[in-house]
Amino acid sequence: MGDYIFFSIGIIIVIISIIVLKKNMSIESTIEFQNSEKKEIALLNNIELTENIIKELKAISQETIKTLDNKTEEIYQMIKILDEKIEKYSIVIDETDKNENNRQIRSYSKKEDAQNIKKEDHASNNNKDKEKILQLYNQGYSPSQIAKKLNKGIGEVQLICSLKKR
Repeated sequence: MGDYIFFSIGIIIVIISIIVLKKNMSIESTIEFQNSEKKEIALLNNIELTENIIKELKAISQETIKTLDNKTEEIYQMIKILDEKIEKYSIVIDETDKNENNRQIRSYSKKEDAQNIKKEDHASNNNKDKEKILQLYNQGYSPSQIAKKLNKGIGEVQLICSLKKR
């Protein structure tokens, strides 16, 4: 009988331990469930915040894209206007260059004419000088006397006189 009592007490202790364990487990699972519910609520709040941030970023990016498109269009318009002005000024510069070239040609032509006139005058003066030298030489003057009288170099006078002799 003592064995039955011990056996019964043992079974009662086991049953009480199982009941206590079940209660502890249910309390722990309740606490875990509550913690998981809190975490789930926090996670849902974070997801909602993230979705709001994404919406705001989309709106900002669309606005930025529109602004960039507008600025790009403005730049293209400015480039078009600049190209037109460059073309216009290129034409004006070309015309100015042509006019300047014509002026230079006319100026060069005038300079050439003036040089030709000077050459002709110089040639006629040389002819007159030659005639005077030859005339004085024929009159019997020496080359050194002719050079002094006409303010010419003695070499020049001698050359003209020697050419006359030939």
